[in-house]
Amino acid sequence: MPQLWKAAHARGFPLDNRPQVKPLPCSSIADGSLIIDPFAKVYKCWELVGLIEHAVGTVNPDGSLIKTAVYNDVLERNPVTIEPCREHAYLPSCGCGCVCKAQGQSGTYHAPGCGTEKFLLVDKVRAYLERLDGAEGSTISINNLELELIEGRQRPKMSHCYVLV
Repeated sequence: MPQLWKAAHARGFPLDNRPQVKPLPCSSIADGSLIIDPFAKVYKCWELVGLIEHAVGTVNPDGSLIKTAVYNDVLERNPVTIEPCREHAYLPSCGCGCVCKAQGQSGTYHAPGCGTEKFLLVDKVRAYLERLDGAEGSTISINNLELELIEGRQRPKMSHCYVLV
């Protein structure tokens, strides 16, 4: 990935791969983020669609959601209660990782779901700092696109709702 980032940057593609605080590692665990399959089964993660044991609910014909126990189980996932994550230096950036990976690797949603952040965070910081070298002021212009250099806490991104048809 670091070589790809450098090549993309050299060709003028605007990249924002700086490390960010992620209160939600994935929008799938946000309360309003749902994936509805053609059979009205509801899931929190794309990778779990079709695996009925991971359905978080069913949509009734009137549009209401009948939640399963899985719904609250996923939303109650708390990185501070997960021993390997609690004191890990990367926690603010990874947010305890992927719910699906945690389930697949440990059989529970309440386990680390380490992904690429664990392996790429140092390279992300390095690439970000290399791009800052020579940047004047608080903005960088790339192909008529002005990017503001923002430090510190970032706002969480919006959740999404997907319907599979």
